[in-house]
This record gives sequence, C-alpha cells and structure tokens, in this order.
Amino acid sequence: MAKIRRAIKVWGAQMDDGRMVTNDAPGIVSVTIHPDGHVSTIDPHGKEHTVSGTWATYNPRFN
Repeated sequence: MAKIRRAIKVWGAQMDDGRMVTNDAPGIVSVTIHPDGHVSTIDPHGKEHTVSGTWATYNPRFN
C-alpha cells in the first residue's frame, strides 16, 4: 500500500485479497481510498458504503 496523506477519488482500487472495486461496477458511482487503508464507495442514491478489507493498489484519476 502506497503512503498517502489524504483521501483520493480513484477510478478503481485493488483490495489486498485481489478483489477489484471500480466505478464500472453496477451500483457504484464513486470510489475513494483513504490513508488508513479502507475504501469507500458512493451508490447512485448518494449513500456512502465502506468496503471490507484494505486497498493494495489503485488506478488514479488525473482530471
């Protein structure tokens, strides 16, 4: 896991168990990685959900 100082919006994150969490998945609008290792997503209704596990790598958004 890379060292980050703040939460970052990303296109997707690979979890430590190999799962991928991306905004291409149905029901996920936004993916955010956090410095403590957890990943949160936002659904189409605007509710935030925490994904179990920690992120290992991520695909950054450059916009």
